[in-house]
Amino acid sequence: MPEQSGFSAEAPNILDTISSIKDLLPKKQRHLCNYLLQHYESVGLTTVAELAERANVGTTTVMRLVKSLKYDTFNAFKKDLLSVVILRENSSYRSMKQAFGKTDVEHTRDNLTLLCEEAADSIRNIPTPRNAEQFERAVDFLMEARHIYILAQRSSKAASLCLEYSLSPFLPDKVRQMSTELDYVYDKVLTMQKEDVLFIVSNWPCGSTVIEVARSCRERGIPIILLTNTNVNPISKLCDILLDTNSVNGSYLLLPAIAVIEALSAELGHRTLPQSTENLERLDDILREKKMMVW
Repeated sequence: MPEQSGFSAEAPNILDTISSIKDLLPKKQRHLCNYLLQHYESVGLTTVAELAERANVGTTTVMRLVKSLKYDTFNAFKKDLLSVVILRENSSYRSMKQAFGKTDVEHTRDNLTLLCEEAADSIRNIPTPRNAEQFERAVDFLMEARHIYILAQRSSKAASLCLEYSLSPFLPDKVRQMSTELDYVYDKVLTMQKEDVLFIVSNWPCGSTVIEVARSCRERGIPIILLTNTNVNPISKLCDILLDTNSVNGSYLLLPAIAVIEALSAELGHRTLPQSTENLERLDDILREKKMMVW
């Protein structure tokens, strides 16, 4: 049985739940609740024994509280604590604020050099065995789909446009962009079929419209691919394929997602040979004929 977690996009977070029930619990569990409310940031990396020692309670007390909070396992409990930490410490502009707040010592080198070094580190962390397997499945889904619907909100929209332009030369009759017309997104959802794919780009924090559309498509049996920067994204529980750049704590939001999109484009170009090169050559000819580019 999969681990059950109490966290969702709508539910009160775990700290609210702990605060609301702690006075109804036995003394030792109440003491542990007070410890968690003060030190929740550090609990995500601890074991049951380590938490018990730090809070000066027994391991039995820890597990009883986990059950009182309706979690099947301690790991599911920790995951929701981590969700709260990310929610409270990350905003749409977190990376900008981090960059603004660098000390004079950190500014001994120019921002371009620092950005490239941090971006390289983030990109090197992407090709995990799990992501490699999910990447291959994502390409299979895209190749087999009747239509590919792309959706993103706010800062993730730039990456969704890049995805559209990257896929179109190889799958020209399939790509449907929804990110630019959110007012009409449900009109398009109603036309989607199980042979289609919804490709969501959603970096943390997640847009509420995208979450609701994902839920609607899940209920309709439409396959979902999610490209995100953290697996605590609420849509990760709704998707069929998860591409996680694991870059939520990095300074730059879009670069890891763009790297994955470039890789998808390269793989699709390879799989659709020779049609892919013929499409690109025809596009070159049209651009030259219409004098739209300077060569």
